[in-house]
Amino acid sequence: MSRLVSLFQKFNFIGSSVNEPDDDRDSIPVYTIKESLPQGTHLISDRILIIPFPDLHQRASISAYLNTFHGKKYMIWNISDKIYDTSHFGGQVLDFVFPGFPNPPLQVIFSIINSMNAWLNTDEENIIIIHGQNNKSRSIMLAACLLSWKHENISPIQGISEICHKINENEKIISPSQVRYLSYYHRILLGERPVTSKLHLHRIILNNIPSIEAGGIKPIIKIFQNKGLAYSSDSDNLQFFPSENLFISFDLDVEIEGDVLIVCKHLTEANKLLTTFKVMLHTAFANQNVLHIIRNEIDLACNDEKYSDYFAMDLFFDRIEEVGVEKSNHLWVSVERSRGIIREDAVEDKGEMDFMNKFSIGDIDEDSYETL
Repeated sequence: MSRLVSLFQKFNFIGSSVNEPDDDRDSIPVYTIKESLPQGTHLISDRILIIPFPDLHQRASISAYLNTFHGKKYMIWNISDKIYDTSHFGGQVLDFVFPGFPNPPLQVIFSIINSMNAWLNTDEENIIIIHGQNNKSRSIMLAACLLSWKHENISPIQGISEICHKINENEKIISPSQVRYLSYYHRILLGERPVTSKLHLHRIILNNIPSIEAGGIKPIIKIFQNKGLAYSSDSDNLQFFPSENLFISFDLDVEIEGDVLIVCKHLTEANKLLTTFKVMLHTAFANQNVLHIIRNEIDLACNDEKYSDYFAMDLFFDRIEEVGVEKSNHLWVSVERSRGIIREDAVEDKGEMDFMNKFSIGDIDEDSYETL
């Protein structure tokens, strides 16, 4: 097991699926040509590969290729939220778990890129393997972040375009929340230093009601943060809103800070909860007291014809003054590109190891995210 993996395990930065190799093997395919990639595997650069989720059907094939041509020189970043037997890969797997979220929280993105950068710098022959679960959106997103980090003339959005073109994938696979976080990431790389402050969210308004079922919607709003469910609207006295209504207003009293996931569910006539849209955002970039989010910036709704082009969500909040805390102490991440490292200045126990653990405890949402 590599020293890098041992270090990550020591600080509980990665999951427990990083194990020593298991000598027992099933029938393993034989690869003799390096260019003959396993099915669904894509070469992003000479040191970055995206692979499909290594289920039982594909695990032997993918591991045979990697073990034949890269031996101990590869490391897999598992961002699928699924933990699996890694013995085929000699335990060379790092697990990052953030179930229900469309992408890693912002600070975790920097933690992942930091770990990738460290692995590449350890040995010039080391390569990076990335995989998600149902599709490639998370993998493409992180590969674009890494390309942008290594090549200053490439923005993350440009990286998305180049990767999707190279692997013949539609750019629409990247969700609006993922695009939003790519923008956050790029702004930080360009030198912006966001201040993470607590906000009091007191109202959510949905404009131009969608027709989800029977000409309207019976909505429930849920808000998730790093500690789990922070708010849920009343599910006992749900009201049906016909699409002729101009808006729906939810009065709240909830504090939010950092990464926030807002989910809207519809209670169907069959008494089932259906997720209709999601929005992930970071409060450090909410510079006004009203945040207006249009349909094209909302996951699921952006491609759903049940939502009109004029659908939008407005968030109303006030800033919470924290007594005794210097504003400068809220600088939670700084980037030093010239030295090739990311230094994370943690405040209020927001260190990367503690932060990662918070997002590794249980499911925050009972639905699997459509763009994993």
